[in-house]
Amino acid sequence: MILIENSSNKVIISAGNIILHPTYAEVERTKYYGGISDTTHTLITDKSITYGQASWWFYSNNQFTLTEIGLVERKLEKKAEISASLESHENEPVESLTFTWNGGYESAMKLDAAKRMSELSGLTEVTFFDVDNQPHVLSLADATTVILTIGAKYQSDFQKKQALYQQIEDATTIEELDAIAW
Repeated sequence: MILIENSSNKVIISAGNIILHPTYAEVERTKYYGGISDTTHTLITDKSITYGQASWWFYSNNQFTLTEIGLVERKLEKKAEISASLESHENEPVESLTFTWNGGYESAMKLDAAKRMSELSGLTEVTFFDVDNQPHVLSLADATTVILTIGAKYQSDFQKKQALYQQIEDATTIEELDAIAW
């Protein structure tokens, strides 16, 4: 945890968060090494920044950097855009075994649960329903193929989101942020 102090308020935040930039702030960081606490104090000052200007201290990779609010706000907006894109892509229908299935993490988990229950019951087949709610009796091997196909599509989309989040974190200008797209 990091304790931010200025003349009028104290805020406790977690590492990696945005820190409101007062003209000066004292930061207390406590590190734990095998149960031993090591507390350090860092005085942050920037004489060129006046109290009324719109700036933030941003804590990332164990260091503080001064960032204009516009960039910080745009990073948050861009992450929301990317999350919305994931939500719209992750549940897209998936083709497998010449049928179209509902996509997404939840679909893969529900189908996997149905397949496992069939296996545990000693059955050799399971019934899955496609996007048109039509039943299909599948062997356990074919059911596994459907589940893995849906799961792989979700994982691909999720990994893309994570990579875009990293690009957002690494961006240092609004122009760089604006270039990031699903």
